[in-house]
Amino acid sequence: MIPSHGKPFFNANKRIDEIINHHYERLSKILEIIVSPRSVYEINNQLFGHNFTSHEMRFAIGETISHLNI
Repeated sequence: MIPSHGKPFFNANKRIDEIINHHYERLSKILEIIVSPRSVYEINNQLFGHNFTSHEMRFAIGETISHLNI
């Protein structure tokens, strides 16, 4: 049982594996996108689209940067 942002959850190892797999999937997609030079904004739009509010876009850009830093 692992505490989170509220209620505890179970099966932490399963969740860890899901997160690792998610990062590998994003890395694979990013490698397809960057066959030629791209800005973080361009990579972000190809990963997530661009129909975001400015607040949502900040989160999406942050996640894109996190994936690029792997």
